[in-house]
Amino acid sequence: MFGLDTPIAKGKRKLSRRVFLLGGIQLAIGGLIGYRLVELQAWDTDDFQELAETNRIGFGLIPPERGLIVDRKGLLLAQNEQEYWVTFVPEETHHRRETLQKVSQIIALSDEEIEGILQEIDQKPSFIPILLKENVTWDKITELSVNGPALPGIYSGFGSVRYYPQGNSLSHLIGYVGSPSLVEIEANSDLKSLLSHPNFKIGKVGIEKAFDLELRGTPGNKKFEVNSLGRKVKVLTSNNPVSGKNIQLTLDAKLQEYTQLVLGNEVASVFIMDLEKGDVLVSASKPTFDPNLFSGGISSSDYQAYLENIYSPFFNRPLAGQYAPGSTFKMITLLAALESGLINEDFTFYCNGSYEIAGGVFHCWNPKGHGTVGVKKSLKESCDVFYYRLAEIIGIERIAEMARRFGFGSKPELPIPDLSSGLVPDREWKEANIGQSWVVGDTMNAAIGQGFVLASTAQIGLMLARLVTNKKVMPRIVISKDGKEENVAEWESMGISEKNLNLVLEGMVAALNEQKGTAYDARTTDNDFLIAGKTGTSQVRRITVQEREVGVTRNIDLPWEQRDHAIYCCYGPIQKPRYVASLIVEHGGSGSRVAAPIGRELIMRTFYDALPPLRAYPAEIRSQIIEMRLNFGINPEPPKPSANSRA
Repeated sequence: MFGLDTPIAKGKRKLSRRVFLLGGIQLAIGGLIGYRLVELQAWDTDDFQELAETNRIGFGLIPPERGLIVDRKGLLLAQNEQEYWVTFVPEETHHRRETLQKVSQIIALSDEEIEGILQEIDQKPSFIPILLKENVTWDKITELSVNGPALPGIYSGFGSVRYYPQGNSLSHLIGYVGSPSLVEIEANSDLKSLLSHPNFKIGKVGIEKAFDLELRGTPGNKKFEVNSLGRKVKVLTSNNPVSGKNIQLTLDAKLQEYTQLVLGNEVASVFIMDLEKGDVLVSASKPTFDPNLFSGGISSSDYQAYLENIYSPFFNRPLAGQYAPGSTFKMITLLAALESGLINEDFTFYCNGSYEIAGGVFHCWNPKGHGTVGVKKSLKESCDVFYYRLAEIIGIERIAEMARRFGFGSKPELPIPDLSSGLVPDREWKEANIGQSWVVGDTMNAAIGQGFVLASTAQIGLMLARLVTNKKVMPRIVISKDGKEENVAEWESMGISEKNLNLVLEGMVAALNEQKGTAYDARTTDNDFLIAGKTGTSQVRRITVQEREVGVTRNIDLPWEQRDHAIYCCYGPIQKPRYVASLIVEHGGSGSRVAAPIGRELIMRTFYDALPPLRAYPAEIRSQIIEMRLNFGINPEPPKPSANSRA
């Protein structure tokens, strides 16, 4: 018999321990597997079902149609047109440059564009589609589809593109749309999905920007099934988007177009208002730009050409420009003096061509002087010396206070981005901003709209609107949204003496309708529509003493950028004012010779709502008007319109 410690017995005991150990390990592993199965099947079912649905079901936004913009007569200013576009999802290929180069053989992407796309890819998550090209033809879309297997991540679709039927005539005011920048996307994290959509555009400038949220509308969404390759195979559910609101503006597109035509090649701005409700009929700026270039993505060469244009075509001159208003500011100085009670309608002063005060000499535009000048004549002949004397009598504070009452120094209440407030200077302003004390010469210059005084074309027009109505006229630019008319504000009284206002208006009437008036050559001869106005010539350079001794250099003999600005504002009809117009021709020279004739043409076109009849012009210039119209390619003598057909 064998003992307990025989080799065989020892071997049996070792085998039993190994079997027990292995069995224990197997049991533990089985337990863990069983626990995990229970966890997956019972406890984590919802989580994994959601993941499975994510793999099988896709979700997408449907961008809404942008609202339309129309003018006061329903003429389309901004609309939507269908287009095809191509996008690229970077995460679907590791050979991005190679894929883009293949695509470029079909839809003509330049090397510069490819580099820009690759840079954009580096700045965004790889799952976000990148817009490659808009306004692609159907033939190209078909060719891309045929080559689909060799172009991973390339997709095509269709949507709408913003189109501006009026071209560049309203570009500064209507603005344009463009793809949101990364900054704009991050600033609106709650709308990130919509803003990241490759075909979604937002307003960048002008009305498009001011009313962007209302014009955008509400996006829809769709739920679709995708296959194992991530391709959409079936739409499961879909909620339609809601289009943005349609907006009707107070603008008159045809009048705006005519304004651009009349301005020709001038660098200029025009602002025209209807005093019935404060409607802005025209806000024109020259030169212009084509907003349709931005809808499909402007090329870098086109954009650079605009930036390098010395006349700044992107600049919205009537609303953002700031100019010395020149003699159009004299109505403010005169009214401040009359309202102060320090002068009355009988006040006169003798002009010999200059005015000496505090050791300085201030010159009149007419070196020979105007002789004895009263209130009416001061505006009629625009005597500078008369206003130097008023400035000495009333001081800058009264002038500044009156200017602010009439809208200078503050932005017009219009829902347009980047409005200028202009500048109404006084002692406190100069000390705070220049660090110098106010001197008497500053008051002299301010009294004639020079020196530190600045205003936009729109502010000059608004000043005139308040002057002829004695009400705090507020301009409006929106008539309705989705057919619901906007409230028309009740205007407060300006609280100015009617007698004093009439004295100022009489001077403006004389400036156009009496001989020796600075704008007499720009008068009208139709008794149904006589106008009144004020010219201005704003200096942009200092005239030296030596130059005055030998004769001031004519504007025409100066480089363009050193010539005076030509300024003009007018209203009509005299009997019952309905329209006001203001305009500035940059470096145009004389306000009476350059700006006033343009102003007459435009305010008459506004009144008649058609080409003015030739009988409305002085007989001596009718041949010039015929020649001008022939150059414009229009009928020199239109059919006789009814009086004030616009009304």
